[in-house]
Amino acid sequence: MQKKFEQINKESNISDLGVSQYDIPYSNKSEKNKLDLYFPAEKKKKYPLLVFIHSGGFFKSDKSRHIANVLNGLLFGYAVSSINYRLNDETRYQGSREDVIEALNYLGSMENIDENKIILWGESYGSYLALDIVVNHSDTLNFSPAGIIDMYCVTDLLDFHYYKVKNGQELMVRGRENDYNTFGDDLEKGIKESAFLDSIDGNEPPIFIIHSKDDGIIPIKYSYALEATLKEKGNKYEAHYVEGLEHGIDNYNTAQYNSLIFNFIFKQIND
Repeated sequence: MQKKFEQINKESNISDLGVSQYDIPYSNKSEKNKLDLYFPAEKKKKYPLLVFIHSGGFFKSDKSRHIANVLNGLLFGYAVSSINYRLNDETRYQGSREDVIEALNYLGSMENIDENKIILWGESYGSYLALDIVVNHSDTLNFSPAGIIDMYCVTDLLDFHYYKVKNGQELMVRGRENDYNTFGDDLEKGIKESAFLDSIDGNEPPIFIIHSKDDGIIPIKYSYALEATLKEKGNKYEAHYVEGLEHGIDNYNTAQYNSLIFNFIFKQIND
């Protein structure tokens, strides 16, 4: 990477780095259908774009949280967007995925965005959405992503459901295990509809994987399984397995890990 890496943290004044636009509607289905967009101070006709898809188990969180890592893109002249989508109090998983696709197509159609240099950045369940869309529903996008940042994704949600049951880690939301809120009463059918590991065919964009061996929420075996599939299919990818970090993107917001991520982004955008 040609530029020295710096770091944005919670105390950073983002207004010094560019222009922020909040709550831009990309659909009228729900109040959730809004996105935030950040442009760097550096003026360009078209900007590369990093799109952050938040996590939260499909029942919580939003576009304004945990984006400090992604906003480091402003330092390198990239635009950044963070998107909201309907959660499982309004819709099942398919509706959340539909929202993300609409938001991505909205961004991909903007005149000042370089549609050939769009990177999808997800964490946990946000990574699941990104990978499901790119592997299973690429024909619904009006652009081809240049790369995907996958942070500790659950690559097999059905196996993860049974893992939580076995270990007494079920997540109860609105009176029942949250997976049923997301995928419906026929859990296996609902989850299998979105499964992507067996559908990877080697034509996906380069994928960056990072996962802590000490993640107490999502076992690292799911990232190992993704890497094994990518290797078998001949995909371009990077996999980084780290130690000592708990679950959550803020734990990765250090120069050490952001350097790995942005070096990958730099290669895809400048390929």
